[in-house]
Amino acid sequence: MIEAKITNILIKQRIYTRLEQEKIRYGVRIILKEFYKLLLLYSVAFLLDCLLPTFIIHMVFYLTLTFNLYGTAKLCNVS
Repeated sequence: MIEAKITNILIKQRIYTRLEQEKIRYGVRIILKEFYKLLLLYSVAFLLDCLLPTFIIHMVFYLTLTFNLYGTAKLCNVS
């Protein structure tokens, strides 16, 4: 329902090919799924009274991925 409305608004802005329209639908579907997951996660955290620790862990995880802080360290270079 919401997905269809958002998709129609985006598609009406320009003339898109059928493939581009499907890509837009797919992208909107993914974004909404992730938003619903985030909403569910923070709702449960609120009910369990651990909203702040959840937010801190989420931000640390996001920053770790954004700045690629793990998995890049090499202790030795073997040639």
